[in-house]
Amino acid sequence: MELKKDALKPRYVQVIVDIPAQEVNRAFQYLVPDTLRGKIEIGSAVIVPFHHTRRVGYVVGFSSEPQVPKISSLAGTVDENPFFDEEMVSLCSWIGSYYFSTTGESLRLAFPPGRGRRLYQEISLVKSQESRVKSQNKKKDATNERHEAKDERGTGVVPF
Repeated sequence: MELKKDALKPRYVQVIVDIPAQEVNRAFQYLVPDTLRGKIEIGSAVIVPFHHTRRVGYVVGFSSEPQVPKISSLAGTVDENPFFDEEMVSLCSWIGSYYFSTTGESLRLAFPPGRGRRLYQEISLVKSQESRVKSQNKKKDATNERHEAKDERGTGVVPF
């Protein structure tokens, strides 16, 4: 019986989300999508869905079984290479507890300078083809109504 190569790679990761609040100072479990399996390591910076937004998080562990019934998937990675090793994660966890900060804050401060610690969302407004046609038709109708309107005496066309 042959095992698939991906079967040996962990399906779930433990992620510290970079939020400076003690209420979320713990690891959250996320599903690793098939497109990212084998590319995620301890110390990888990842993008995760968190309370209707996306945040940067740091992989601090792996698991093969889910811990909760409903698990969100990783949205992506910040970089292909990990930024930390297990020793740095352990040190940052100790720093966070000793200095009353979060592990996420400690990991963020240990992040190499100049590497994308922030997420930028690009938004572009694009009208669908159908709404463009409707908008153009409304403009034509309004122009035609102005051309056809007569002045108060009913003798001429009102200029627009």
